[in-house]
Amino acid sequence: MLLVFSYSYSAIMPETDWKDKELKGKVKSMTEITYKYEDNEVKKKKTIFNENGYIVEELHYDKNRKEPYSYKKRYNDKGLLIESHEHTYSYEYDKNGNLVQIKRPKNSAYGGFERTTYNKAGKIIRTQTFTQNQYDKAGVKITDDSNYLKDKNGELYQSLTDYSYIYNKDGKLQEIRDNVFSSGTIKYSYEFEDGLYVETAELVTQKFVTYYDKAGNEVYYMWVTWRTSQEEPRIQLYLAFKDTKRDKYGNLTYQVANRVEVVDITKGEGNDVGIYEKKVIEYEYYE
Repeated sequence: MLLVFSYSYSAIMPETDWKDKELKGKVKSMTEITYKYEDNEVKKKKTIFNENGYIVEELHYDKNRKEPYSYKKRYNDKGLLIESHEHTYSYEYDKNGNLVQIKRPKNSAYGGFERTTYNKAGKIIRTQTFTQNQYDKAGVKITDDSNYLKDKNGELYQSLTDYSYIYNKDGKLQEIRDNVFSSGTIKYSYEFEDGLYVETAELVTQKFVTYYDKAGNEVYYMWVTWRTSQEEPRIQLYLAFKDTKRDKYGNLTYQVANRVEVVDITKGEGNDVGIYEKKVIEYEYYE
């Protein structure tokens, strides 16, 4: 008996913007007002989603303008992004059957593009940027590991950046590996500490740590830097969150972040110096 298996590449879709923003329910629009007290600044943005969970328009409000700035996105009949305010997008598949998005600027003085590869689960596994070479590269051997790439039209491009995304068995991001400069690699860890869930993103000379309670609310955020491994770490920013509110779907609607001058870095103890930032968010949902 002959068994025939087929795989539809068209089924591969990038993870939705709902998922990227950790939104629950079928959010139609999200209006966020952020008050930045230290900068005496207020930012307002409205994000509109289609019924598939992808952004179709962003409205940025400016107190000096009557109408907001509008940035729209357009999708094809398969649901893939094909046009934004400044870019066009096309798609192909690599030899492993992964979806590859090619992003090109609409108006640019030089040729270049960004290449994003998605696995079959829709997660990003590689991002690359390329620029058009400015001189003859005759004789350069093009291989998978070289710094050059030829597109389908035979045009030669030079690699500028190249990142690989690695996930753990639970699908959580474990590492963004810089394949050009190892110092740009970011490693992620997840653990529990004193009843709180802790997410850490660490580079060579700095790390960003966020603490969450059992309900998934941010409790503390810490940005730490150091110049060498022998140097005492310095806290550049420490925030304590309070008055967190969510709607019936579980989406964040209100949050206040207070800045803390830390006295004891090992315990996170310090003096509250006032409100650093406040967020107020409203949602509309598809029925």
